[in-house]
This record gives sequence, C-alpha cells and structure tokens, in this order.
Amino acid sequence: MHEVLLVGGGHDGANEVASDGAIEDANEDANEDANDGASGASAAHPGARRGRLLESTLAFLACVSAAVAEAAPASGPAPASGPAPASGPAPTSEAASASRPAPASEAAPASPDPVTLAQLAARARAVLVRLQAERLDAARRPTAIEVRWAPRRIATLDVGGTLGALQGADLDRDGVPELYAVTDQAVLVYAISSAPTASSKVRELARLAFVGDEATVRPRDAVSTLSLDEATGEVMAGSSSYARSVRARWQGGALVALEALDGLPLCMHRRGTLVPGRNYFADRGGVATTSALEAVAAWRPGKDAFFGERCRQGLILADGKTASAEVRLPVDGPLQVTVQAECGRPCAPQRYELTSSGVAFDIGDVDRDGRMDVAYSGAGAPGDRDAVRVVPVADPRRTLFRRAFTGGVAALAMVDLDSDGATEVVVAVRLPGSPRVDLWRLN
Repeated sequence: MHEVLLVGGGHDGANEVASDGAIEDANEDANEDANDGASGASAAHPGARRGRLLESTLAFLACVSAAVAEAAPASGPAPASGPAPASGPAPTSEAASASRPAPASEAAPASPDPVTLAQLAARARAVLVRLQAERLDAARRPTAIEVRWAPRRIATLDVGGTLGALQGADLDRDGVPELYAVTDQAVLVYAISSAPTASSKVRELARLAFVGDEATVRPRDAVSTLSLDEATGEVMAGSSSYARSVRARWQGGALVALEALDGLPLCMHRRGTLVPGRNYFADRGGVATTSALEAVAAWRPGKDAFFGERCRQGLILADGKTASAEVRLPVDGPLQVTVQAECGRPCAPQRYELTSSGVAFDIGDVDRDGRMDVAYSGAGAPGDRDAVRVVPVADPRRTLFRRAFTGGVAALAMVDLDSDGATEVVVAVRLPGSPRVDLWRLN
C-alpha cells in the first residue's frame, strides 16, 4: 500500500498521511454529496471547476508522494553530525552510540507516541471531507433572481372561523407544497395552481376540525398556531378555543389526527401557554400547564411574554452553507430574528431586530441572493387597514416591497408554491368577525 503525503497550511505545519483507500473513500463520499447538492448546476460553475482542480491536485500529490515513499531508504535517519565529546572516543557506529546510555542529567526528552497509519489516514480523510464540503457549499451557492412584484387576489375562501396561522410545505409528498391554514375551529389544506388553464386557482384538499373540550378561558381575539415538520410529514396545530391541540399526518390521501397535545404548538416542537384571557404567551417552550391558575402562577411578566414565533430550516446562505432561522415577536419589543449557519464547528448566530411588526410574519429568501428577508404585517388593531412589508433582515430600512390592504392581515406565509425555486409571499386578509378571507399572492 502506498502512502500519500498531503502538505499544506492550516494544520500546525504537520504533514498528513493517508492510504490510497482512505483518499478514494473520502472522495467518493464527498463527491456523492456534492453531486446531490449541485444537481442541475452548469458544468461551467466555478464550484465545479474548483472541484475538478482539487481532484487533479490530489491525484498528482498521490503519485508524487507514492514515488517518494518507495524511493525512501529502509533504514532510519542518520545521526546529526558534530564534534565528538571531549570525555571519550567518538562512537564508531550508530548502534554503538545508541547502546551507551546517556547520563540522567543529559537524557534526551522522550519521543512522542508514534502516530499510526490508521490515525494519519483518518486525519487525511477529515481534511478531504472538509475540502469537499467547501466544494459542495460553492456548488450550492444561490443565484440571485429579479423578483416581479405583481400583487393579485387569487381566491376568496370561506374558512369557517377566524384565521390565525398560515404556512406552506410539501407534507403529502407529491412534489408540490400545500398551503396550511388554521382557524379557531379547524386545520385547512389548500392546493394553489399557477397554471393559466386551471379552472380554480385554489382547491381545498383537507379540513380537519378540532375536537374535545373547549377552552375554559379564551382571549378576546382568537389565537391559532401551526408547526409543520417536513422531516416527518407531521402537522401540529392548535386553537385558543379548544383545550388541546392536535398532531396529524397524511395517510391514504387524507389528513388524519394522530393524538391530542397539551399547549399550543410553536416551532421546533415547542409548545406554549397563553396568558389566561390574553392573546400572548407566558412562557417560551415546554409542555403547557393544565389549568388557568397554574398558568397565572407560572407566568413571568416582562421579557418572557411574546405573541408568536416562526422557525425555518434548510435555508441557503450566500456562501452555500445551510442555515436555520427563528423569528419571535415579544409583547414589549421589536421583532427578533436569529439566523444560525451550519458551520461544522461552533459559530455565533446572527441577530437582528425589526420595529413596527404586527403578529403576522415569516422569513425566507424572496430574491434568492442568500440573504434572508422578512415579510410582516403592520402593528395596528385586528381588522384595521393594514399593510405588508418585505425587507432584508440585515437592512430593514430598505423596503423590497409594500402593499396596503383595506382589511386586516390575518396571516402570511413565504413558500415556493409551484416548486420553481422562487419564494412567493402569500397573504390572507379578513375583516373582523368574518369567516371569509381574501387570499393574495404578492409576487
């Protein structure tokens, strides 16, 4: 077996050695990931060119290092030259020198433990995986698009209650995201068609009513929450009108309830408790308390109270790294946005604040430039004339788009409705007390 010598900076000046098999395995594993992430990318993409250059360089180093390893003498290195000690004759051979123990005061320091070939191979494999991960990030870098803002009403829907939550995801695994809406009475699922020949732009796919005991204490303004798990295909939804929430999943073409849940679902499988009689939450996670008295006792006023939160996974940043984002609206404070990149090592999240946000908001990358954008409603009273703004998270003073509405914005979502790689902003507008909503698509 040949040894391959990789020489480079960034590793304390140490040479890293690996077997040919480790190199090939690492290349195969990372190349499969890179090919998956770069599907559909042009062969002329800079990331692809860098990948081919990397492979060629590694192959060249492998050949040179193998030749050097074969040409190296079998014996160990010769002892360093120098004058013989004055106290005795010079050693006649390396073996004689080694056989004479040095005085305790002049003993050479102990040699470090030898590094096995397996350890060196593992180290080289880690280096290759890191290099190929960088190649994958380069191939996955988003390409900015020009957003065509053309707001239009696509449907007027009778949702049978007060709409409070809206999100999009492909949970029925048909390749096209559905639009999930939650009212104080039910979970509704819609398919939205962009085909010009479609007889209806919006088609109802499912309606799952909340069941069980009604809530003993309700806020004046109904609160609905929704959490979608794209990994498991599960829907978790709740309403302030009912004592328990629901966890559901698509089965046999129908949305089926699996179990009842305590508390209102938030994001990342967290659940929260509303302050009794109020439309905001008392705590930020954990299973909800079971009675109004317990909720009052557990509530910590001030910084812990919040109206709602929204989480997103699998976002792609400008450098090709994936990221997660969390948006939260405190009762007393600006909208808080946290973006956490997946760096492969501990790295600090990016935090931002946006003022004047209402309770309807979402985060995504509407222009696909790798920089997150937030869409949010105004901070007026429910049902008042409202507006939706779309702004870059890092520069909220720059408005990408703004649209005013005569009614209140009940909910909004940023979702790729037609799976074309572009994110659409969908807005549900309603009048107070009306079960009908106008569904708008802004781009």
